[in-house]
Amino acid sequence: MAFGGVCFGLYQANGGEGGVIETGSELVSELTTGDCFDMTDGIDHEYQTFVDVTACGDVHHFEVFAEPVLDDDAFPGDDEVAQLGDDACYEVFDDYVGSTWEDSALDYGWFTPTEDTWATGDREVTCYLATAPDGESASLAGSGR
Repeated sequence: MAFGGVCFGLYQANGGEGGVIETGSELVSELTTGDCFDMTDGIDHEYQTFVDVTACGDVHHFEVFAEPVLDDDAFPGDDEVAQLGDDACYEVFDDYVGSTWEDSALDYGWFTPTEDTWATGDREVTCYLATAPDGESASLAGSGR
């Protein structure tokens, strides 16, 4: 999975109410809304395959807030997929956080399909919130921040 965003790719880890039931290194493709995590390779890498999933009550730097699905049939190219991911995440930001992105202290990023995963039917964008440099120790769902 490629990733992009204003801050710059498993085992089912979500416990139904956004609570992680297992922590550890997990595939990006298995993240679900409400999962909290840290990047295993740092945020400067162009692609992420694994992330470190953690309980939202533990210090973390990212939280999944949506999983929109793109509907293009042919791979439109990396730049277009990144723009579609940005647009899709922007549209649903306030539904999860409880405030618009413009009024929020939070930023967001996204994981998008690569050309290879697109060829296998992957159309899912994973939208994630980026927390302050010191991290968060609670879910950001409905926080209004």
